[in-house]
Amino acid sequence: MRRPDEDPSHEGVVTPEFRVIHHLFHDFKGGLATVVMCLDAVREGMVGEVSPAQQRWLEKAERNCQHLATLIDDFRDLTRIQDGCFATEQEVVQPAAMLAALSQEVAEEATRRQIQVVFEVPDRMPGTCEASPLVARVLHRAYGVLVDCTRTRGRLESRIVLEPASAHCWLRVEARSEGVEMEAAALESVFDLMDQTVRGLQLGRGYTLLFCRAAARFLSGDLSLRPWPGRGTCLDLRLPLGLPGEP
Repeated sequence: MRRPDEDPSHEGVVTPEFRVIHHLFHDFKGGLATVVMCLDAVREGMVGEVSPAQQRWLEKAERNCQHLATLIDDFRDLTRIQDGCFATEQEVVQPAAMLAALSQEVAEEATRRQIQVVFEVPDRMPGTCEASPLVARVLHRAYGVLVDCTRTRGRLESRIVLEPASAHCWLRVEARSEGVEMEAAALESVFDLMDQTVRGLQLGRGYTLLFCRAAARFLSGDLSLRPWPGRGTCLDLRLPLGLPGEP
């Protein structure tokens, strides 16, 4: 019989309340996976012909289920970061390909949300470099929030730059989203788990950005929000990319 401390659903977490979260979310994600599988079967016509209107509703339902699964993954990993048991592995990445995939995803979601996007990337980038898998994940999550929080037919402007440093370079995101303007104190509450229970999730389904900041700081980077006066919200993100061959 497996000992309690060998339960794979813990993923190294030792704090009791975090272990409860991992147990619950482990079960939730299993159930969501079954729901998504059933939705896919219906969409593929396994139980009869699907009309265009039904297809749209099925796509929306699957998109929401996938979002819930993403929140579960992020919140579980947030507890691992806070408990000091998240792995620090690096992998070889191609910055140009990573940002191209991000740009395509943002463009597709922008079309669905009917918003305008300006997406600027560096003209020249290294062919390969070392980076944590968290880098691409945080980028996709942060931009997902930006797209969701931009008002319909509003504008999302973003600029990504690479800044060389002594042993690595910084990937910096400067983004502005037209939407509901919030005061600086309210924006900062997005990063406070307990404060959100009082104020409610006011920006970006809150917990996603909470994970993004924790992950960025885990990598020695950072994420911050500030008002875009009269327009909406600005997001600043900094993540490290190591030089080729560095651990």
